[in-house]
Amino acid sequence: MNSKISIKNSFVAKLVALILLSGYGYANIISIPNDYPTIQQGIDAATAGDTVLVSPGTYFENIDFTGKNIIVGSLFLTTGDKSYISQTIIDGRDSSSVVTFKNGEDTTAMITGFTIRNGLGASWLNGSGGGVSCINSSPTINHNLIDSNTVSFAYGGGIYCENSSAVITRNNIIYNGGGYNFIGGGVACKGGEPYIAYNLITGSWGDSPHGIDLVNTSAKVVNNTVVYNGNGILIRDTSSVTITNTIIWGNNSQSIFIIDTVNNTVIISYSNIEGGWTGTGNMDLNPVFADTNNFDYNLQSASPCIDAGDLNSPNDPDGSRADMGALFFDQSVGINDDPFAITQGSIEVYPNPISTSATIAISGVPDNTGPVSFFLYDLFGREVKRLEGITTNKFKITRENLAIGMYFFKLQNERQIIKTGKIIME
Repeated sequence: MNSKISIKNSFVAKLVALILLSGYGYANIISIPNDYPTIQQGIDAATAGDTVLVSPGTYFENIDFTGKNIIVGSLFLTTGDKSYISQTIIDGRDSSSVVTFKNGEDTTAMITGFTIRNGLGASWLNGSGGGVSCINSSPTINHNLIDSNTVSFAYGGGIYCENSSAVITRNNIIYNGGGYNFIGGGVACKGGEPYIAYNLITGSWGDSPHGIDLVNTSAKVVNNTVVYNGNGILIRDTSSVTITNTIIWGNNSQSIFIIDTVNNTVIISYSNIEGGWTGTGNMDLNPVFADTNNFDYNLQSASPCIDAGDLNSPNDPDGSRADMGALFFDQSVGINDDPFAITQGSIEVYPNPISTSATIAISGVPDNTGPVSFFLYDLFGREVKRLEGITTNKFKITRENLAIGMYFFKLQNERQIIKTGKIIME
């Protein structure tokens, strides 16, 4: 690949090897506040394929991607350290949507690794959400804490999407809401084909708020934990919705509320729904969360949701059958556990970045580890490659048809994860 990378300062130079590269051929990395004092100024200076990399701090801004397919990320993007999510805050000052996509951005436009709070969506007539607003755009909203956003007369306190096929994955969407009847406090989608997966959605507040509000949309809802809202999920206006591997529990009213059961098509399977629901693999059992009093919705070992997901779903990162909900039991890639912690041994990947193939060398692992398996995941935690039964301390992986970008790997024996890390495909 002959892509040229323009490095704007020495700090970013140290991080460039870990940045997700695009296929545009010329990619800038713009550092905030080193290059520009505000995130919006960084966006304004960016062109398609660029990355706006934001250092920790609180940024009192309302940002607009202005039609640019770029990545805006905290240092979580380059380090995998989720502490940067809480340290890097975009505060909308209760003035308008904190993050706006309204000019045709696609899924290569990404906001990742931030706390997004104190946004205000004023009116559904203007298509305005509180935290993130997507109108006629389909961005990727990944690994963010979206909290304390409101709407006064609108849908979507946390996220609002209209005519959008946004990818909404691995976010904590908590304590968002508003005052108008039948609104979506957490996520609201009107039209489009959104993909909503691996999110914790809780604490939506207001007048009959919903964790997820789906209006005339073809949505896929996969592996979410939707708990302790007004209603769980509201579906209306000729929507076609599939829900799998999802926990809907502890909501004040109904778990699933369908307006017009004749014209809405709803297929639910392998989900734990309080009050029950007809469908393959569904259950109505206490999820056995770790500590609801302290808002910890991880699964305890006694949870019936463990290894109860759709058999055709990708395995959990620990190699077992998929769990229900957003927070896997014993996961290594996901929103609630640190997937980048080094446990034992060391590993070298060379070359890295990878053009066609790479050698992986393991050292310092105890002799009784036994055969190990290699798992490779994309940015959304989806397994894209697996090698099992490895008994040597050096083996090769091939890129094959994997796209340009950043991936996460783990090595695991039958009992535990022995190593995790990152690989770049160029």
